[in-house]
Amino acid sequence: MDTNNLVEIYLSSIWQYHAAGVERVFEALRKKNPGGQYTFDPDLSWFKVSCRATDVRHVQAIFREVHDEMEHSLGGQRVPTNNMWLKLPTPGDLPIDPVEKAVIDQLCPVTFDRFNFRKVWSRVKNEMPDSISVHKVLDEEARQSIMALSGAHVAIDTTTARLVYIGGATRDEVAKANKLLDNLFNKFIFIMPSPKHLLYAESEGPYHVDARFMAHVNDNMLTSTIFDPSQFPEAMLNRMFKTVFAKGVCLRICTFDHVKRTEVSLFGPRSPQIFTDQARKWPLWFKKAEYRPKILGVTAPKKVPAPSEQFDLLGLDIPDPKAVSASGTSHSLVSLPASSPSSEPDSSCENSNGKSVPPVQPPPMPSSFQSDKHTYQMKLLWDFMNSSKNGYGESVPKITSKFDEQAKIANGDNGDHSVKSTVNLGPTDGPIEEEPLIDFVDKTKLPPSLATSVLSKALVRRTTFATGLCTSIGRLMADLPYAKGRIRLQVELGRVYIMDASPEGLAFNLPGEAASGWPHTEIVTRLDTICVSPESIVFTKALTLFGNDMESIIGVNQNTVFAPMNLDWNFHEKRIVYEFKCQRVYMNSNNVIKALSPFVIEIDGTEPGLFTYAIRSVEDTRPPIWIHCIRRHWDARVSVSYSKIDKLEEEYGDFARALLHTLVVPPSPITSPKFQFAYDLREVKTDSQSYSTAVLSARVRNVGRFQSADLQTFLDISWNWLMALTKRPGNEGSSVGTAYATPAVDDPQRGVFTTWYEASVVSAAAEAAFQENETLPLGCVAAWGSGGSTAREEMYEAAFGPALKLVQKMDGVGVLIDNGQGDKQWAPPVKASQVALAVQKFW
Repeated sequence: MDTNNLVEIYLSSIWQYHAAGVERVFEALRKKNPGGQYTFDPDLSWFKVSCRATDVRHVQAIFREVHDEMEHSLGGQRVPTNNMWLKLPTPGDLPIDPVEKAVIDQLCPVTFDRFNFRKVWSRVKNEMPDSISVHKVLDEEARQSIMALSGAHVAIDTTTARLVYIGGATRDEVAKANKLLDNLFNKFIFIMPSPKHLLYAESEGPYHVDARFMAHVNDNMLTSTIFDPSQFPEAMLNRMFKTVFAKGVCLRICTFDHVKRTEVSLFGPRSPQIFTDQARKWPLWFKKAEYRPKILGVTAPKKVPAPSEQFDLLGLDIPDPKAVSASGTSHSLVSLPASSPSSEPDSSCENSNGKSVPPVQPPPMPSSFQSDKHTYQMKLLWDFMNSSKNGYGESVPKITSKFDEQAKIANGDNGDHSVKSTVNLGPTDGPIEEEPLIDFVDKTKLPPSLATSVLSKALVRRTTFATGLCTSIGRLMADLPYAKGRIRLQVELGRVYIMDASPEGLAFNLPGEAASGWPHTEIVTRLDTICVSPESIVFTKALTLFGNDMESIIGVNQNTVFAPMNLDWNFHEKRIVYEFKCQRVYMNSNNVIKALSPFVIEIDGTEPGLFTYAIRSVEDTRPPIWIHCIRRHWDARVSVSYSKIDKLEEEYGDFARALLHTLVVPPSPITSPKFQFAYDLREVKTDSQSYSTAVLSARVRNVGRFQSADLQTFLDISWNWLMALTKRPGNEGSSVGTAYATPAVDDPQRGVFTTWYEASVVSAAAEAAFQENETLPLGCVAAWGSGGSTAREEMYEAAFGPALKLVQKMDGVGVLIDNGQGDKQWAPPVKASQVALAVQKFW
């Protein structure tokens, strides 16, 4: 049994036990739950159980059942004198209260008498089993950090390792150290919740739900299904399509037909396409974009937008810079950078001795750059390679607009740059419990209309669905206010496929016939119990192949894409991200191979001078919350990820920097991405083992970010390109060489599409608040987690509220797609009589 997934519980009753009684309890537990581990403590008269978290209720029920049987044999006796299993406890047999027992030995040692204030931190001793020591919560690094932050001395009891002694010169130092220890303990006792299912009915009150084959609801839901080919390669993709067509199940609400006076099933929706113009793959916001160039080993200086590019971003038309007016005068909109060969350099600059030194002249630019189509971008690269570190752009006038002001408001930039940090690391003027809590939204700095809307949200009663979803997200993130790292909360749009449903629980009534659906509370309970594994439920984020679909749902057209308008969503920014999925494999001295979990390196290549990387693990994503939109074509999923950036940087930072160093990106149109990088598969030897790291796959994500009209939410629409990698070995053999990435080829007959769109919704307040966690000191709590729950729930609702509104507008998205799998006769049977009798109950 995998002991890492076990939890410990303690079971006790009012009775004392004979030896036969203990054996009878053991026999019942081992027979009905053989996967557990059971021990009995005769001193405390309780049973200690180690079992899976999903078996806890089952074990408790077994314990109650066997005690009912033993108590029933008493025959109504008030005192069980003749019972062979149970005996009445005497005062000397009663279990001792562990809290009372702990009071006597919780005294600081005499070595702490030198401190004016002392305290014993005893939560591990009072609240955790004897097998748990303080070292599980407080390692040496954490102890040193707490002492540095609080100014108090912290020591662990060397006898039992169950207590922590705190001593300080002031009461505040002791209180702060105690609070930091509490924060570490709160993070330690966090139990990751299981995946959760929620039903979004768009209305309040009880209702019934059908579980039905997707092919019977709307076969277009199957023929328009596409998957990420990098997740389902080769034959696995074929099996996935076969399973979806033959077993794919979705949930649909049952509605009341007032004419027939009965409940009927919803077959649909069956919406036409959402757009009417010519279908195309590229979106309007990337119409004139290009991939920014990068040369080997160097990232270029930050690109200064040319005048035409600056006006293009604002949706304005400008004359050609070289155009001549009617009077014959040439108009120059912007001067060249100061380091340009055509500009006059400074007459002199002073060295440390005050003497004049002539400026360094860069070598002449190669003639090949002069005739290149991308002369301006390549000249910047050349200047950076042969000039000082002085930046560009001082002489370029800044062009602002209403949109820039909106972006500043969303980022909290009101012109005052003297805002202090919300984390106070030093000693405070009062006890740490009395420190004022700082809200993550400063409502005094918001525009009047925005501040009013934020305050008014607290007065609006949330629906039952919204309250339940906020509670589920809160449980999923309960430990993250104390965690240092990168946190991301987003609501992803896509579709949920239930893959492992028993036909016995499905609906087979025809349209117009009376429905007999499940009560929504009962089916959710079944889903939360059974449909939680990757084999039983699948979520696809691929929405469509066409940019027109994504433009239609947000109301973007040729006239509004770049200009700030009074729309639900306004264009904010665009980013280009190169994503590499990598894996490290270890081999020990016995040639035993161990492959670690894959990790992802994201290189942001939006600007030539700002190529940066970020690392995340594939396992960083927490258990999802699936939202079944039971009236709609699409669903949603709440995704929370937490990456320990320091640990990932320590493990894979060298590899990521080498990848960034060797990455070469030529300037190319947005519809034809290509790049290259160096690979090195040679083993790196350590003391007792060796390892190698490889890039498994790569893709390019062109992300367009839109902001809601109330500035509270971001919508990220990602246009993804799956890349094909071609390796060309170097002179040192096949382990070292260059990998060339070009767009992969579609295979419509197999349902392989290498470009697709994804969409996710992010709370602007959450994104800003979570940045504090990236530099959070050990033991501290982020400001967003120290306030009341109302503020956090508003943050959550700013993400899932707009996401669900989008789902209601997306019924026509993707309906034009044909994955080529509809003619393979994978559809499930239509009538109940054609379904084999299920061996087990529903799911």
